[in-house]
Amino acid sequence: MTGLLFVAGVSGFVIGAQVPSRPAIALALLGVFGGDVGAWLYARSEGGVLGLEAYLQETFGPYIAGQVAIAVLTSWWAARRAAAVRGDEPRRG
Repeated sequence: MTGLLFVAGVSGFVIGAQVPSRPAIALALLGVFGGDVGAWLYARSEGGVLGLEAYLQETFGPYIAGQVAIAVLTSWWAARRAAAVRGDEPRRG
């Protein structure tokens, strides 16, 4: 399961490095939820009977919150870092 957290972090970083902060966070969340829903749809096609919420809780449990947190934080951090490197960072003071 730690591989899921690693993939969430890497995908969040890659998205954040390419896209500004707010869209990067939205895309990272969409990627995490899209992957989880895709896994549920695949399980359903293989004969699974659980609903989405029950499947996610039974399969991933607390790792879902970890995926979301890591994807959001890494995409935000990478977007801020990329903006600072490009010189797009908002001025303060």
